[in-house]
Amino acid sequence: MKKVILIGALSLLCGAGANATINIAGVAKQVDTLECRSVGPGVQYVRMHMPEYPLDVYTLTIDLNNPYNDVNTFIGKDHAGTTEAMTQAYTRLSTPGHRTIGSVNGNFWIVSGQGMDDLLGQPHSGCMVNGEFATEPNNWNRANRGEGIERLQEIAFVMLDEEKKMWIDDIYFEARVTNAANESFAIAEINRIRNENEIVLYNHFTGETESYIDGVDVIVEPVEGETWGSNKEVKCVVTRIVPGTGGTQLEGAEYALSGAGTGADFLNKLQVGDQVTISTSIKTRTDSLVPMARQMLTGNALVMREGQLTPRNENETYNSQTYSRTGIGMSQDGKTLYLIVIDYKSSTSVGCNTATMCYILKQAGAWNVANMDAGGSAQMMLRGSLVNNPADGKERPVSNGFMIFTNAPDDENLTHLAFDHYNLEIPAYACFEPTILGYNQYGVLVDTQVADYTLSCDPSLGTVSDDGKRFYAAPQATTGILHVTSGNATGEIKVTVKATEIAMKNSAVLADKAHPYPIEVISTIGENTYTYDPASLTWSIDDPTVCQIEGGVLTGLQNGQTRITGSIGDFSGSMDVTVEIPQSPRIPADDFTGWTTKAISAITDATVTPAGNGAGTLAFTYKSGRQPYVEMDKSVTLYSIPDTIRLLIHSEIPLSKIQIACKANGDKEQYLEYEGLETNSDYLIAIPSVQITGENNRGGFPITLNYIKFYINTSGTTSGQAYKIDLKEFSLVYNGVVSGIEAIAGDRNLTLYPNPVTDGSFCLEGEAIAPGSLVRIYDRNGALVLEQTIDRPSTIDAGSLTPDVYIVAVQTPHGNFVNKIVVQ
Repeated sequence: MKKVILIGALSLLCGAGANATINIAGVAKQVDTLECRSVGPGVQYVRMHMPEYPLDVYTLTIDLNNPYNDVNTFIGKDHAGTTEAMTQAYTRLSTPGHRTIGSVNGNFWIVSGQGMDDLLGQPHSGCMVNGEFATEPNNWNRANRGEGIERLQEIAFVMLDEEKKMWIDDIYFEARVTNAANESFAIAEINRIRNENEIVLYNHFTGETESYIDGVDVIVEPVEGETWGSNKEVKCVVTRIVPGTGGTQLEGAEYALSGAGTGADFLNKLQVGDQVTISTSIKTRTDSLVPMARQMLTGNALVMREGQLTPRNENETYNSQTYSRTGIGMSQDGKTLYLIVIDYKSSTSVGCNTATMCYILKQAGAWNVANMDAGGSAQMMLRGSLVNNPADGKERPVSNGFMIFTNAPDDENLTHLAFDHYNLEIPAYACFEPTILGYNQYGVLVDTQVADYTLSCDPSLGTVSDDGKRFYAAPQATTGILHVTSGNATGEIKVTVKATEIAMKNSAVLADKAHPYPIEVISTIGENTYTYDPASLTWSIDDPTVCQIEGGVLTGLQNGQTRITGSIGDFSGSMDVTVEIPQSPRIPADDFTGWTTKAISAITDATVTPAGNGAGTLAFTYKSGRQPYVEMDKSVTLYSIPDTIRLLIHSEIPLSKIQIACKANGDKEQYLEYEGLETNSDYLIAIPSVQITGENNRGGFPITLNYIKFYINTSGTTSGQAYKIDLKEFSLVYNGVVSGIEAIAGDRNLTLYPNPVTDGSFCLEGEAIAPGSLVRIYDRNGALVLEQTIDRPSTIDAGSLTPDVYIVAVQTPHGNFVNKIVVQ
């Protein structure tokens, strides 16, 4: 595992040593750093694991002194009352010169059951976007916990000011409107429901006024040159006055002062053209400092202030319980922003309390910390994808959060490179093909997978492939620097070569002639698995007539079983090999003997009968019942390495769905479902084997099919009637098959030309052709596309075939011949 000490700041994770501890309440806890990379100008991402809990921890550290990054509050679809997936906001908010990098969730928000159904989706308490309040800071979650100064440090307001400096503290908030006569009235709320004897301020974050009682809406616009912000007096001019119960639509830069009762009395003194002043005031509760905030989020608790954990970690259950976490921290000078997310309810992360979160951030350099919304909302997003595992098991739309941007000029030119790996440890002899990150002059990550690069290193560390793309570690433990270049851009990484255990990835595999298998030899360090070039091992075969190994690639020769052994250095490992070579491009998967049936109790007399040539019939008597189905069961191990599994089904009874239970070797059962069947029509199911085994998984063979289940659509059925479902085909397709029956040599050979076919026909010649010879042509899915009987050497018309690769199978009295043709 990759281990580090957190010293001073999370950014030091990438350069720290190998002793992994972090101080949690005076106890050293192990920390394994799994990822550490720059993701933008002054923005660093780290993924850590703390195995003693266990915890999965994700952090973003933002150096606010960097002129090419920016931090903005985002609000769901720019509307107070709407939630939005952060991955969608990432795309929506990215513009030239202001590109999105990543984000975390922010405020708790109003949900059903809280008695505020008219405000569902709105952030609890304060939210500010670029100087404009979407919702006002208020006393949500304030319960006057504790005594004295503790009461002044209860809620956490997270702010970024005009100087790009962070503030995290509890605050007082006041807003007022003042008329030309210097009379003023308090603004009770922003973008909430207007009540009796109130004035509420509305803007484009709701787009309209909201109330259920009579009052008046005074529409205003800022005087030219005025801008919104905290601790400002903004002069506005009245543009229109609308009496009523709300619902006035706002356009462009319009704001609304909506009043009822005494609030309406104050506003009714105004006329179109009058000037008013709208002021907002923010100051910290403990020391009366005045942040000139431009961005704001609100957490439920100020859990660390001036480097000390506060009582808020213990005096609210939400904070003291084990849970997922999102936290926002700041350095003492306010110029470093820390974002943290900790997973919950996963096999590798059980969650934690806010105190544990604070200790992680404190050792990283945080001075003040806010606890934000958690549960399924605790999410971190980078480059349009979540990096953590949300407690919901999927992305949850959120009300708001912090979005990180780069405002650097667009520039695709690479000036420096980095390996997308941390503390790189590679097993001796192992092969390593890196992912190279490319950055421009501003530190913007412009290429997450640089393709044109060249590796180099000192020979004592290892060697590099001829194309410069792969590194082969030295046979002995050592340390050195691996370099990379791409054009004028360069990068490097420290590499530690370690002596580790080597193993065959698979203890046994299937082989044939058509699917050569580069033998997989692996070694694992931490969560990283490394492969070996199989050509670098020395191989032996117990029975070389069954298979061959050339350059580390295994190919079957004839049906049978054997054992192979590979060795390199002190390692020697063996693997069992079973060779199964299909005799033609398509063979029956089963003969439909030995199948049993299941059904709901109302369905009777269910039987499976072979119909010959790999076909079968499921017959039964149908009677209506709840969720009727009939199922045919048999564990069928599929022969060799098919590319496609085909079932052709013809049903007399209406079917709503077919479910097929199957499994790859060594894996759990999976269920494939198919809909859209028509009664008394052929329905073809073609299942690529990779859908079951996954890509490049030779160990996933053989595939086993366990049952076929038919769900009956009760519409159009007759109770008491006998029905049949014909399985007209259950076959295995082998693309590019090399037949197990070799062509006959000598004077009975067979020749196919030209190949590729360019003029719509090809010739079959040779003494092997005799009366009754049958030519079949199959497409790459195994479907028969042409069949023709020939008695002598002949020209085959292929004009109906579209350009592609086909298999030609010729059955003669002297043997079977298979060849591949290309039609152009």
